[in-house]
Amino acid sequence: MNPISGMSQRRRGILWMLLSCLLFAHVNALAKHLTLDYPTLQVLWVRFAFQALMSAPLMGRGLFLFMRSEVLGLQLLRSFYLTVCTVLFFFGLQLVPFADITAILFLAPILVTALSAPMLGETVGGRRWAGVVAGFAGALIIVRPGTDIFQLSTVVPLGAAAFLALFQISSRVVSRSDHAMTTLTYTPLVGLVVTSIVAPFVWQTPDAEGWFFMVLLGIFGSGGQYALIKAFEATEASAVAPFFYSLLIWATLLGFVVWDELPDWWTALGAAVMIASGLYILQREQVRRGDR
Repeated sequence: MNPISGMSQRRRGILWMLLSCLLFAHVNALAKHLTLDYPTLQVLWVRFAFQALMSAPLMGRGLFLFMRSEVLGLQLLRSFYLTVCTVLFFFGLQLVPFADITAILFLAPILVTALSAPMLGETVGGRRWAGVVAGFAGALIIVRPGTDIFQLSTVVPLGAAAFLALFQISSRVVSRSDHAMTTLTYTPLVGLVVTSIVAPFVWQTPDAEGWFFMVLLGIFGSGGQYALIKAFEATEASAVAPFFYSLLIWATLLGFVVWDELPDWWTALGAAVMIASGLYILQREQVRRGDR
């Protein structure tokens, strides 16, 4: 018997999520490596161009059909949020140790809960608000306001986390009106247009190694998106979402192997607090929905 075919849907979804996190960690590592030698805007263009290129075959002949949106303005705003998040994150990779910026990005799911009340009209109970406060405390442990640590190098990834949260909230809203493939079509659009305008002015022709890593960046990025889609197709989001935090494990390993970087104890403690608060919020959301 094929062990994969006999695997439960939940386990399959978890494996897809773990694969997605592994690929995204390599995308971020490749981006950090490439931005040491090439303009960040050029690397961003590669990221968005490959995402658009790899998405097109999924649409097939229905590409133009999927361009029809019931909430076009919101789709473009959502794409803008992702663009700003990616720009800040890629620039932040040059300022902050690899595992540290990944840890700070984990503030995004906590911000989603905090913003879901004013922006989506959702009810957030006292226990989930306690989880939000704990998550912010974890972020403060990492950035340590009032110390030399808290400067532009930490404000940039915090901004990336904020725009990632806005991207996730807008994703919830557009899912009420548009097909998932429509949303996938618009996701890289703003970033691709903006970087296509700017990239020619900063373009540096890559050597063979540069092209290799740029192609690898595109393949891993598209593979990560595909694995993420398959994870949520296989089983409920609540089953696979906790495994998103495995991204920090991959980031720590890559940071150590490639750049000899390890997060300090403050970063490790802050990340642990944020992960614990995020998992608690997720558990409370399951209870609210009556999931088990």
